[in-house]
Amino acid sequence: MWMKWLILAGLLFVGEIVTTGFLLFWFGVSAVVAAILSFAGLNLYVQGTAFVLMAIVLIVFTRPLTKSLLNPKDKPSNVFALVGKKATVVQEIDNIQGLGQVNISGEVWKAESEDGTGIPADTQVEIIRVEGVRAIVKPVIQKEVQE
Repeated sequence: MWMKWLILAGLLFVGEIVTTGFLLFWFGVSAVVAAILSFAGLNLYVQGTAFVLMAIVLIVFTRPLTKSLLNPKDKPSNVFALVGKKATVVQEIDNIQGLGQVNISGEVWKAESEDGTGIPADTQVEIIRVEGVRAIVKPVIQKEVQE
């Protein structure tokens, strides 16, 4: 019977590779444990119980961890992480002439103003959105301190 458990484990591991859901892997590990119990001479009831319990334990305790590692949705990535960041205008922004560049964390991006007005160089701006390879920006309004 232990060979049947190993064949099942192999099929589950191959299924995991094909589906990439990281669920069948735990059943494959459980089938390997059942194969070891079968090889040790334990009866089919013990093997089946161990298979089910091991799969449940592995899924309950490790699946949430693997899901968070494989799908970190709480962290914005790529260009979406730029929205809301501050930047400095390095080339005057003029939407009509198609000019304008900003420095965002050491990277120079082509930029346009959100409302179409010109923005002079060395102005602090905020990234509103990204359209293709252009950052759409608006000037950061500096509040004056009154004494």
